[in-house]
Amino acid sequence: MHPDEVRRGEDVKVDFEYYLSQQVLPPVERLCDPIEGTDRAHIAECLGLDASKFQSAPVAGSQERDFVSFASLVSDKDRFRDAESFLLEFQSKFRIQSSLHTQIRQCIARYYEGWTVCDEEICQNRTRSVAMHSRNCSRPECTGTVRVEYSDAQVYNQLLYFRSLFDGAKAIEHAHGSFSRGDVEAFVHVNQDFLSSTMRLVDGYLNQCGRGWVELNTLFASL
Repeated sequence: MHPDEVRRGEDVKVDFEYYLSQQVLPPVERLCDPIEGTDRAHIAECLGLDASKFQSAPVAGSQERDFVSFASLVSDKDRFRDAESFLLEFQSKFRIQSSLHTQIRQCIARYYEGWTVCDEEICQNRTRSVAMHSRNCSRPECTGTVRVEYSDAQVYNQLLYFRSLFDGAKAIEHAHGSFSRGDVEAFVHVNQDFLSSTMRLVDGYLNQCGRGWVELNTLFASL
């Protein structure tokens, strides 16, 4: 819109919130990113915006933070924080394994759908169309970055979570509350064959997941 049109229009008002959130906040956030303790919500509040609208939403493709800690040093509580619960409707051992198969395949199918989402809180554009050499949002007016909605890391952690549910040794180690260690040990002993076979079921998927493997030939190919 031309400035003269704004001057002539008595009812035309500048959308300060849109201007601050779309034009000012993104570059200021990038400039302040190296400063420890700053985040999008805090900067938005300093600009006079509603900070609650700019709380960092958990986006599946936060690859930049994937390597902050070694995977072996991450606790199960943190690793499985975003994992989906195992929906158990049957007590039959065969049906439990069948249900597990189904839920694992649903997770894998979700990953291969390839959805991405813009990290700008105002935009949140969700699409499967991604530029080959750019991670910028496809909307012309948006300066956000596109991230994978459901990443390979999430699939891998989901598989590890499913496996942990049938890990008898881990259950005994963490026995507490209304179940004594003796009760858990007895349960694991009686159901050892079922627990082991179910863990092998999940291991079959884990062995096909490239995230758990390192190809040394590729790693040292340039040497």
